[in-house]
Amino acid sequence: MTIAMRPEDAKLWFGKVSARHVGDHPRRTSFDFKGTDYLYTLLRGYYRDASSPTGWNNVVYPSIGMPHVLWQRQGPREATIETVRHEVGGKGMVREVSVYDAAGNVTATRTPLEGHATEG
Repeated sequence: MTIAMRPEDAKLWFGKVSARHVGDHPRRTSFDFKGTDYLYTLLRGYYRDASSPTGWNNVVYPSIGMPHVLWQRQGPREATIETVRHEVGGKGMVREVSVYDAAGNVTATRTPLEGHATEG
């Protein structure tokens, strides 16, 4: 990819910028890509999210502030996100499944996991 910006101007205006590693993000996902693989996965990881200010979210970088710049080429995408976590109050583990449709509406389900009670 080429740009019209001189490298010395870019460094002055933006500081050191590189394709970062997902593991550096405080809300690390299960993705473990670097460099161009990270950028490819980030750009392909957008899905509609009606609750987001931009109308989009990303499986690689949750709550990303950048809108989906390639949506006209890629189209809206659906997403299913599954999370397993401790239930509030320490009563065990719960599986949360959020399904985002092509319009960005979410349907969420919570299922307690048997045999995963925490000691209290």
